[in-house]
Amino acid sequence: MGKLRRSLLYIPSHNPKFVAKASKTDADGVILDLQESVPETEKEKARDNVKNVLLNEDFGRIERVVRINLLDSEHVEKDIKAMVEAQPDALIIPKTHSEKEVQKVEGLLSKYEKELNKERKIRLMPLIESAKGVLFIKEILSSSDRIAALCFGKEDLYADTGATITEDEQEMLYIKSRLILAAAAFGIDALDSPYLYIQDTDMVEKLARRAFILGFCGGQAIHPSQVAPFNRAFLPSKEQLEEAMEIVTGFRKSMEMNQPIYVYKGRMMDLPIVEIYEKIIEKAKADGMSV
Repeated sequence: MGKLRRSLLYIPSHNPKFVAKASKTDADGVILDLQESVPETEKEKARDNVKNVLLNEDFGRIERVVRINLLDSEHVEKDIKAMVEAQPDALIIPKTHSEKEVQKVEGLLSKYEKELNKERKIRLMPLIESAKGVLFIKEILSSSDRIAALCFGKEDLYADTGATITEDEQEMLYIKSRLILAAAAFGIDALDSPYLYIQDTDMVEKLARRAFILGFCGGQAIHPSQVAPFNRAFLPSKEQLEEAMEIVTGFRKSMEMNQPIYVYKGRMMDLPIVEIYEKIIEKAKADGMSV
């Protein structure tokens, strides 16, 4: 089990008060945003704020992620050079439509890592938010060994596909499933698209639980109120964990008696099924749940 990414909290980086609190969140990670939430006139200030907090604050267990500006903007090369100096854990590449965006960022990272004599490799998280990005997901994920996770952004996809927004997001089921499958094939995490509800935490948890069942490891929080619901929803429930423990224990006893098939409450359990429940236990352990 790798790093927990149940909740990655976006922080508008031009606001020094928000940035100062970044290392104190209960989220598994923070996304220090240089792009969408930052006004054009505040880009340099935001970059300096991020660089300063990364160089001077101890984030402990919190993953430090930075969303850089669009690759066709005048800001992106300055962003990447500053981040090579500041050394976050990962960069989010907005509007990743193909492998070309990943390769451009990797090229700039390598250039400045060499120039600044930095040996540690910063990881990448492509943000998939277009029909092209979904279509070319295999090419995107195979384009760099720096890729640690993919992030989903659904808003632009509604415009691309002409889909109608519904509460249960069934119109996005194929797209989400395609991204989850691709992430699993490449051994990386997939994070669900942000949810717009910032006061209705029950709805946030409901949507996050659906995403967890589908296969997402976590979500992108746009408000601190979403962190706790994410942290609950993207972990097995107490009941799920208890069932997993019973199945794994029973199967092991069955194997000791040379019986590769174990029947649990009328359901046949063989090794591939049991491995699913072992992963549930592994994820619970990673969060410190009592196992």
